[in-house]
Amino acid sequence: MKPSILLYNPPSAVEGEPWIIPILLNILSICSLVDENKYDIKIIQDFPKIALGKMIKQLPQAVCLAISTMTGNQILNGLYVAKEIRKLRPELPLIWGGYHPTALPEETLKNENVDIVIRGYGEIVFPKIVDRLANHQDIGDLLGVSFKKNGKIFHNQDEEVPDLNSLPILPFHFFDVEEFFKNTNSRTLHYISSRGCPHQCGFCADFVVYKRRWNALSADRVISDLEFLKKRYNFNVVRFYDSNLFVDEQRIREICWGVLEKRLNFQWLKCNGDAFILANYQNETLELMSKAGVSNILIGMESGYVPALECINKKATIKENLEAVKKLHKFGISIGFSFIFGFPYDLPPEKMEEEHLKELKATMQAIADFSCEYIEGDYYLLFIFTPYPGVRLTPRYQQLGWMPPNNLQEWGKINLNTQSSPWISKKSLKTYGQCLKINWFLMHKLSRNVLRGAKSAYFKKIAIFVDNLAVNFLSKRIKQGKLGLPILLEAVKFYYSAKGRVQTAGVETVFKSLYGKLFARITK
Repeated sequence: MKPSILLYNPPSAVEGEPWIIPILLNILSICSLVDENKYDIKIIQDFPKIALGKMIKQLPQAVCLAISTMTGNQILNGLYVAKEIRKLRPELPLIWGGYHPTALPEETLKNENVDIVIRGYGEIVFPKIVDRLANHQDIGDLLGVSFKKNGKIFHNQDEEVPDLNSLPILPFHFFDVEEFFKNTNSRTLHYISSRGCPHQCGFCADFVVYKRRWNALSADRVISDLEFLKKRYNFNVVRFYDSNLFVDEQRIREICWGVLEKRLNFQWLKCNGDAFILANYQNETLELMSKAGVSNILIGMESGYVPALECINKKATIKENLEAVKKLHKFGISIGFSFIFGFPYDLPPEKMEEEHLKELKATMQAIADFSCEYIEGDYYLLFIFTPYPGVRLTPRYQQLGWMPPNNLQEWGKINLNTQSSPWISKKSLKTYGQCLKINWFLMHKLSRNVLRGAKSAYFKKIAIFVDNLAVNFLSKRIKQGKLGLPILLEAVKFYYSAKGRVQTAGVETVFKSLYGKLFARITK
């Protein structure tokens, strides 16, 4: 029997929450150079108790357990599994990698359930570690590795960044892609064509791992990969997981030409891009993108407030954000607008609350303006500012009273839904909560969701018309500095939520009860 390698990607969700197992590009990537003739590679991605049950069968012949995590709940799930495996096989090496261990290798290694940390790229060094461990050899000279030995922690020099084109295609055969398609009710393949981002936004963890270096596959290599994967899996949508897919306009043009020439026929979904670059794209490129299937781009707008963008060293200006939106919409490309609230301004505490109110008004006005230009597929995300480890703004966080967690376990409690920024007041948080309710309307959720089951085109037209009324009404209120949701709209939102996102044949009846006299009253 071959020795086995156990690889675990913990869920980011809490057990009991709905969660669909994704195609784990990070885990597949570090397997790409492992000799599968020598090792039995087992990828596990499930909640801890289920994952443990799957691992136990392979444990006697396991060479190591490798765990990949970002900051947040993945850490807690990973620690649970590592702790239990340590009880069952105390001598088994426990390897951690991913964004969080790369950002804080020393602190990660202080945990008793961590033996080795792989920093940054793992494709080159991971197979070497496995071979050394299988042969009971020392790993002390391997680059890109931090480790414990005789109670001391050692950090070797960084591994040289590999040319992605020199690496083989990701081994998708280690993952049940067809089962994934079945579970998601969609033939959406996950793919990554580049890593890193050339910008230096002060809050972004991407900088910690990739050091502003954008590393990309050539257009020819991307087309070769997609052509091969199309024949094998017959996908109709590709979700690109690049941090910034559109850095090189000429590369995008060549990829689009290849997609059209090879007749790959798929939709590009939720591609990450930035307005600074896209605002300067030629119309010919955008038209080509649309023809090749680019349907939706997620853009980190971050804020509609100039001081907020300056605070995080965001390269794109508000003008460039607007320009990018107009250009993309012109060619039918929808946008996911991502915004953040609660920036760490260099201000005394007594002035921070006032600044955050200005920030919220400006951001909500930006969302309202974008919503007035809405096309099908647009959506708006609003998050609270969350400090992550190792980023460039860390000294500012600490000046404003932020105390970072001092161990791996505590970092597992940090996430986008947890308030961990001490410079944001309770009053500001309350106003932020009101803005989330407004955003619910600006996202056109009523016309898109209430009428999902409606058969009548007449009612669909009415729903869109009514939503536009709501958007215009709320936009006027925002311009007046009013960030609360009117009681009648509160009632609509509550009623809609309570009735359960109408999916039955009674949609039209519910629609009438929701909208019948409502907007006639608020728009007088």
